[in-house]
Amino acid sequence: MTLATTTTGSGAPRVTIIHGFTQVGACMRPLAEEIGAPCRLVDAPFHGGSSDVDVDLAGAGAELAAACGGGVLVGYSMGARIALHAILADPDCASAVVLISGTAGIADDDARSARRAADAALAERIVGLGTEAFVDEWLAQPMFAGLPRDDRDRALRATNRPESLARSLLRLGQGAQEPLWNRLGSITTPVTAIAGSDDRRYADDAVRIAATVPRGCSSVIDGAGHAVHVREPAAVASAVRAAIAAQ
Repeated sequence: MTLATTTTGSGAPRVTIIHGFTQVGACMRPLAEEIGAPCRLVDAPFHGGSSDVDVDLAGAGAELAAACGGGVLVGYSMGARIALHAILADPDCASAVVLISGTAGIADDDARSARRAADAALAERIVGLGTEAFVDEWLAQPMFAGLPRDDRDRALRATNRPESLARSLLRLGQGAQEPLWNRLGSITTPVTAIAGSDDRRYADDAVRIAATVPRGCSSVIDGAGHAVHVREPAAVASAVRAAIAAQ
């Protein structure tokens, strides 16, 4: 299996970016333009041109590692969790990793089981509503509060098939993820974990990831929520450029 990718800029990509749930690779183009370096935009499994790639998180990580080709690996939300699996699967796939609103999983067994049940119910709702209506409902959540409406982003999200998004929740959702916290200490690649201060859980996880990875650092950006790269694109792009410069 091969993940679908597109490139931005001229020359060999120096950055690989993988998006969040319900998005496609092209949704991350504004961040790529803010970074200002050639980027490879990846469609995650079950999304966009990779909608027929049916894998679990370990498989998604292996697929992403194969698509990277070195350079800096950037993952947002679901993409951040896939990026962690990628660097664990192949430490040579990237020279640095930047996690935006990422987590290493739900450590508590009961909480993870409850999340798995919630993800299954949400998967049924996606199929019942259809993609466009579900995307509107998804983006109305408090964690996306304060973001300007981006009709291009919504239109790109709406190209995903509801059945594929539902399958994504069942295979790649946090309920399906075995927690990685005990494995983070084996990552020798530099890792930068970024989150918004208003996204408290992910901000806490960013700090925890940075403290656990041997070459980790974190940045909690004031006044931003889950989509911190949309609210504060310059700050996130600066962190990625710093990772490029350190290669």
